Amino acid sequence: MSMSRPQVFHWSGLSKVFHWGMALCILATTALMYYMINLGDLTVEENRAEYSRLLKTHKSLGLVIFFLVAFRFVWNQTRERPPMPAGMSSLQIALSRISHGAFYGFMLMVPLLGWMASMTYGGRTFFFGLFELPIWLPKNIEWANILQPAHIWAAWIMLALVGIHIIAALWHHFANRDATLVQMLPKR
Repeated sequence: MSMSRPQVFHWSGLSKVFHWGMALCILATTALMYYMINLGDLTVEENRAEYSRLLKTHKSLGLVIFFLVAFRFVWNQTRERPPMPAGMSSLQIALSRISHGAFYGFMLMVPLLGWMASMTYGGRTFFFGLFELPIWLPKNIEWANILQPAHIWAAWIMLALVGIHIIAALWHHFANRDATLVQMLPKR
């Protein structure tokens, strides 16, 4: 007599690609910016050139996040979600929905604020050199000096949400021993 494992309802393959692609881009843009702010004296031509090159990559990865979030939101509206783990309280379900909503909001807001800051500094934004995004805000240093810090603070809040997301996934896996984490991992 063999014991069968309970069935785990996984997210679709494309949902997993969206999730892990966004996770990698968020980590990459964060690591890239950390590296960029530690390049040293930007009055040195080599440092300034390297900063400019890396900023273009940072912007492009931010746009990937923006596009993936938009596509993922639409995709998730057409797909059934795996059920919430049994035993989750109504408070936990509400907190999960609120945190995911906030996460989506910040994943849209951070790149949008960055793009707006770039425009108001008078900069241009290219997507990996393939095409240029439209400029719909005029150069305005006063606005730029508001938008750039807003972009940075929103990014910090988003990173805090990433941390909470990781802790919650690990808590579900190790403390609750439910399938929340496993549902987003590749099938074995």
